[in-house]
Amino acid sequence: MTALTGNDIKTVRDRSGLSACELADLVGVGCSSIYRWEDAGKTKPKIEGRPRNLFSIMLNLKQYQMRDIAEAFREGGWILALNKLTSFAYKKAPRQADKAA
Repeated sequence: MTALTGNDIKTVRDRSGLSACELADLVGVGCSSIYRWEDAGKTKPKIEGRPRNLFSIMLNLKQYQMRDIAEAFREGGWILALNKLTSFAYKKAPRQADKAA
């Protein structure tokens, strides 16, 4: 897995339409972390665990998918948003049986 840059975090936030604090709530960090990571620009801030995994998945989604996740978050909180994120991620990833065929 490649390291995420501050610009990657900003891209995720721009695509989703979420505020920094909404994105922070979704991935389980404080607002200041999002601002600090975005300020890193092209450098690679230290992001580990669940936030790193979520950002990596979100970075590969299309803008309409990110907007759907943001809408789900605003309507039902992070659990609904993560369910939507998971459904997009699994639709994109080929199943093991499909790879073998």
